[in-house]
Amino acid sequence: MSYVICNNLEDSISWIKEQASSIGLEYNAVEFPPPGEFAIWLTWRGRDPSLPSILLNSHIDVVPVDEVNVFHHVDANLGQHVFE
Repeated sequence: MSYVICNNLEDSISWIKEQASSIGLEYNAVEFPPPGEFAIWLTWRGRDPSLPSILLNSHIDVVPVDEVNVFHHVDANLGQHVFE
């Protein structure tokens, strides 16, 4: 899935849930004790449940930007701002 810039965590979770629903994936989540950690997984049911599962893993990082060393450009193909 693509990334989204949101003002808060609830917006991000809601966006992931909406995207999953729009393409027919089952949304699942579990929350852990504070400081508010959680895990989300999406399930894509196959036609033959006797076949083994495949797990794809991803994560979201938020890292403070070092404004002195950041490189910014607009990707001509995507038309999006890219910070490297």
